[in-house]
Amino acid sequence: MLKPPLPCGIFTINKADKMNYNLNQIEILQSLDAILQTPGFNSFQLTPLEQSILSDAQNQSHHKRIQFVKSLQPPTPQILYKYYDSPLNKPTEELIHKAKSNLECILLNNELYLSSHTDFNDPFDAYPHYDLTNTTSREILDYCTKSIQTTHPKLKGGALKREIDKLVQSIKTHKEASLQNFVFAMRTINKNYGIYCLTTDPSNVLMWSHYAHNHQGICLEFDISEHLFLTFRLFEVSYKDNKREVLKPFQEFTTKDFEACLLKKAKSWEYEKEWRLIFSNKCHEKLRIPPTLIKKIIIGPKASPETIEYAHEINLKRKEHDLPQLSIKRGRLCDKEYKVTF
Repeated sequence: MLKPPLPCGIFTINKADKMNYNLNQIEILQSLDAILQTPGFNSFQLTPLEQSILSDAQNQSHHKRIQFVKSLQPPTPQILYKYYDSPLNKPTEELIHKAKSNLECILLNNELYLSSHTDFNDPFDAYPHYDLTNTTSREILDYCTKSIQTTHPKLKGGALKREIDKLVQSIKTHKEASLQNFVFAMRTINKNYGIYCLTTDPSNVLMWSHYAHNHQGICLEFDISEHLFLTFRLFEVSYKDNKREVLKPFQEFTTKDFEACLLKKAKSWEYEKEWRLIFSNKCHEKLRIPPTLIKKIIIGPKASPETIEYAHEINLKRKEHDLPQLSIKRGRLCDKEYKVTF
């Protein structure tokens, strides 16, 4: 089964009113807002097309839901993982309390915190290169026409043509400044996506080292078949050689641009085998999830007795909250391969 096309609302803009834009940046941001925004679109909710696809599947047996996930094209994993440090590894009581609160938000309150790409450890994340070199006069004219028509819908005839010509001339006369303003506006868009990063690999030694405090943390297992809505917001990251993505400014924002902005990383990150849940205009918000989505806690091979005890305390609290019990597995270093088994 093919996933439905991305709703154009996935490319919407959340204007940062408190920032000090200059006039051109304001105009470009408002222009992009009008061009890309779908009125009333909420990326936390299903579109009518998605709703029609899932109306039957979500209420089927677990086996049938797994079959649904397996039938999706492009292929989508059923099981995904997320590494975390143990709260007990924090150096102060205040930090321990904060880390516990964040983790228990997921495991007890059934909420996922969505980050901005600006929170990530890769400075090139969501940072493609824009180049005007190969942008044609026709592309600039088309962009300016659509921009003026959407921001000034009442303009007609000669008045409309004069405004379009004025914007075209401004871009051509001040190419570098126009490019920088466009890039600023696009990066304002990108940083407002809410993102939750996952992986298909719970055994990777580097992942345990980098994201689970040198194998002293934990790894959570997610079963996507428990919440099929997520399949429409789940995207695979692709990795390439060290040549950065180059995008043309002043043209219609396409799925290819979306992928280049949010789903392309250098090949050196390939070991992460990353998938991302992505929601427009939802950075630093929380996504409600069903309590059955998380199935397992894998405890790092070098986790402290306190961390092990804490994992079991989570299950006791889940029982008090009438939440399903999590399977708790202890990771260990594999005898024959460089990986963690459980």
